[in-house]
Amino acid sequence: MDHSYTFETDRLLYLPLSWKDLELIRQWRNQDHIRVNFIDQNIITTQQQNNWFRKYLKNDNDIMLLAFEKKQHIPVGTAGLYRINRIYNNAEFGRLMIGSKQLSGNGYGTEIVKGLCNFAGEELGLTNIYLQVLDGNENAKHIYQKIGFKHNGVNVENSLKLIQMELIL
Repeated sequence: MDHSYTFETDRLLYLPLSWKDLELIRQWRNQDHIRVNFIDQNIITTQQQNNWFRKYLKNDNDIMLLAFEKKQHIPVGTAGLYRINRIYNNAEFGRLMIGSKQLSGNGYGTEIVKGLCNFAGEELGLTNIYLQVLDGNENAKHIYQKIGFKHNGVNVENSLKLIQMELIL
C-alpha cells in the first residue's frame, strides 16, 4: 500500500504516520478515556507499537493517517482504513482517536471521519466502509450516525458488545 497519502479538509491536514509519530500515538492510545473504547484495552508498550508499525509498513491493505490542525500544525488525532479490498471496493474504518481531551468536543472527530470516508471514495474508489464500535461508545456512534453510517448488526468479541455499521459511499 502506498503509505504516502496526504489530503486536507477545512481545518485539518492528513499525513501518513512516521516513526517520529509513534510515541505520541502510543501515549494517546494508552489514556484511560481512549483505550476503554478499543476491543484490546491493554496498555501498549513501545516495543508493541514499533512491532505493529513494522507490520503496518509492509501491509498493502491498510492506511492510517495522523490529522493536524492546519493553522498551528498541532496533532489532533488519527484514523485509518483497514482490510482495503480492491475486488469488493470496501474497507474497514477504525482507530479513531482525538489525542487531547482539550480538543474533544470541537468537531474534529466528525471532520476526521468525514474526511477519511470522502478520501476513500474519491481517491481510492471505494464504495463501502464498514466498522465496529463498542456499544457504550456513544460519542463515536453519534459521529458515525451523523456522517451517514447505518447500524447493520451486532457482534460479541471478548465479551464486548460491538455495533456493526456501514456507510455506502
